[in-house]
Amino acid sequence: MGKWFKKYKYPASLTGFVIIVFLSYIPFIIAKSLKDNSTILFGLSLVISSIMLVLYYQCFYKRTAKEFSGVLRYLLIGEVGGLIGLIGFLSEFVLSNLLAEYIKNMIANDSLIKNAGLAITTFLNMFSVGFVFVYFFDKQLQIRPSKGREPKPVLIFGLSIPNKPTERDKYKNIISDLPQNYEPIYELLEFHKNTLKEIHVLYSNEGKKGLEYLDKILISLGIYHKIKDNIYKYECDFDDENSMKEQIAEISTKIKKYEDEDISIYISSGTSLVSPLLTLLGLEKDRQIEYVNQKELKDPTKLPEIKAIEISKDDALLFLKTLALKWSKLKKEEVKMNSQKLDLNTPNMLGGIGGILLILGLGPVGLVLILIAFHQYSQMLNKPSIFKDGLTWGISSFVAIILFIFSIAFVPMLLFAYGVLIFAVINLKKALTELSITLNQNLFDMSGKFIFWGTVLSIILIGLLGIFIGNILLTIAFFTAPKEIQLNNAGETSVM
Repeated sequence: MGKWFKKYKYPASLTGFVIIVFLSYIPFIIAKSLKDNSTILFGLSLVISSIMLVLYYQCFYKRTAKEFSGVLRYLLIGEVGGLIGLIGFLSEFVLSNLLAEYIKNMIANDSLIKNAGLAITTFLNMFSVGFVFVYFFDKQLQIRPSKGREPKPVLIFGLSIPNKPTERDKYKNIISDLPQNYEPIYELLEFHKNTLKEIHVLYSNEGKKGLEYLDKILISLGIYHKIKDNIYKYECDFDDENSMKEQIAEISTKIKKYEDEDISIYISSGTSLVSPLLTLLGLEKDRQIEYVNQKELKDPTKLPEIKAIEISKDDALLFLKTLALKWSKLKKEEVKMNSQKLDLNTPNMLGGIGGILLILGLGPVGLVLILIAFHQYSQMLNKPSIFKDGLTWGISSFVAIILFIFSIAFVPMLLFAYGVLIFAVINLKKALTELSITLNQNLFDMSGKFIFWGTVLSIILIGLLGIFIGNILLTIAFFTAPKEIQLNNAGETSVM
């Protein structure tokens, strides 16, 4: 039982949290069984799914270094393997089909309120499932066992300009004038010789003589005649990125006939430009990347030791983002020494409550609370444009509502009111964009875009859904915004 749990703990945990997400549909089921079309139960379902979205974001996504959009894209097209990938794909597939069904019912004007509630709940649930999937996918990736170094049929490497002759007896007895920097190449080819079918070698004009040493190594290993027709040589300028890329692109085309697990790439030869470009070629699933242990190479009493690492695009993304997070943390600590801490809990809470009131149809009250939040943000963050644009949005919105009320049967006045409303949301979008940049909370910017385009398209009913989704995203943005911020002596802000 213990071994089984250890092996499947992440897929089992993911399944459990996905089931919790689907519990948000219970109020709809209750309403259907009671034949109750009241919006209270529908609103309850939306509240449950919104709370889960916030919790999953805080508890799962914020604790991983994975990029949500990139991983989810591969998930939705079914390219994430393993049991976790299958669970995530099926969950998102079911939710996306449900969303399509509910939107179709809305277009057909079938139980509009019910289907709108179901559509929004499903939309939020897709993000919740995505957040928890990314977390467990990251966890499983981190504990993936290494296969170790293995001989491969296809070998790719570069040749350095030959330097002084070797001083190690092993190589002197085989090739007396073998350059010291070709000792690792000998060890590399000796390790792969029994499975080797094809070699792809990069070299520069200055390093042409290295090809002669390559032939000597293959002859001494007794495999030259076996693979001489499958040695592909690519001349390029090792200091010219474009020249290197052209040749690597040609290599990539030729090795397509092999599986990724049959390919090994040695990155410790050539110039400093060769190594990163060959590493990029190795960023495919199951391709082996090899390098020489520099410490052992400098010790004349020991033979060069070549090691292998398995690195994928996901691993590289995880490493780079983790590195960025560590750097960001160091910068924050540096800023913290010369700054004061500001508490954003009050404006976050006011804005969040205001957003909920907008969702529930209590627009004027919600608008006022959001304006108060904007004013506090402007004061604390030293960004007066946030409140200025927000106030313009609030006043223009009230004017537009009054115009709509008194011009129901007068088309020119209705068009004027529509124009005033567009002007209002343009200013809201500007305020939210500024807030998004300052607080590093992308949901503010996203909500502004939804509300703007929803308002533009409100002349056709589908725009109302955009406004509704925008208000939900705005509410989530307020509740998930940073709770504290640093203000340095120069008046610059830094999110904690």
